[in-house]
Amino acid sequence: MENTSIVYIVIGIAFFVLTFLLMREVFLWYYKIPLRIDLQIETNKHLKKLTEQNEILINQFKKNEIINKS
Repeated sequence: MENTSIVYIVIGIAFFVLTFLLMREVFLWYYKIPLRIDLQIETNKHLKKLTEQNEILINQFKKNEIINKS
């Protein structure tokens, strides 16, 4: 009877450890998503800033080209 209790305790601990390890992977995967979203938003801000700077340069180039043709 005592051996059976020990076996159940060992199986219970093994089940708990395996469940913990599996759930840990799920939680680590899940919580990286908000970080990636934040990084994507930051990247979009930088790209928007670069695009605006590019548009300014293009407009200046076009103005200089028009002045040089005159």
